[in-house]
Amino acid sequence: MNSFFKFSGISLAALGAYLFLKKESPKEFIYRSKNTLDENITDISNWNDKKQQLNDSVKNLNKEILKSKNTLNLVNKDIERFEFKIKPHIQKINEKVNELNHKFSH
Repeated sequence: MNSFFKFSGISLAALGAYLFLKKESPKEFIYRSKNTLDENITDISNWNDKKQQLNDSVKNLNKEILKSKNTLNLVNKDIERFEFKIKPHIQKINEKVNELNHKFSH
């Protein structure tokens, strides 16, 4: 109990010295402290809202990535099918180009 009174006395003395040095009344100190606390509470609330918005955005992004992966897989399959179909034609074109190059190079 004795320690509590010592701590309280030291705290009050420190507060008094602080107020004296800042040339601030106890009423002004309490008002400023309350405003600072209110601002901090508002900031924390805003931060939590922004955090939730970010989490929601990340979830939506992950959903869209999954959708795009499926779409990309389908597009890749279509490209592979198309390449398979045109491969013989490309080979014939390359053969003709080689023939023409050989013919005109001599």
